[in-house]
Amino acid sequence: MSWTYVDAADDLTYRQPLPNNTPLTEYDIPHQECELRQAIEEWLSSAFIPFSSRPWLDNLFHHHDVDQAKHVLEEADERLMGVLCSEEHRAALARVISVTPDNAPHKKYLVRQFLLPLLRKALPHALSVSAK
Repeated sequence: MSWTYVDAADDLTYRQPLPNNTPLTEYDIPHQECELRQAIEEWLSSAFIPFSSRPWLDNLFHHHDVDQAKHVLEEADERLMGVLCSEEHRAALARVISVTPDNAPHKKYLVRQFLLPLLRKALPHALSVSAK
């Protein structure tokens, strides 16, 4: 099946640029990407933004609150990792990250916490050879 912006659900790139500020539907992108985008929105609003937007002084003096926020983020990370259960979902993550602005605070986190571990698991030999 072909969608407006993706030829196959396991494609790592979009066929054409995505529109700005226009909701995407299952006619535009695979349903796995719709699921992932919804999961990322929930992860952002419930865990990542609250954790990352804490004032630095709170981090120094309110250890219990920081620990609680970190625990919430870790649980949300686990839920998001659970969504990445198929090759199509993992390809969707790569596509979503590819269009996330470089200055978006969550992009680096998504790459480090989700995309790189998935790549290491899928291509352990290739990554160890390229690191040498």
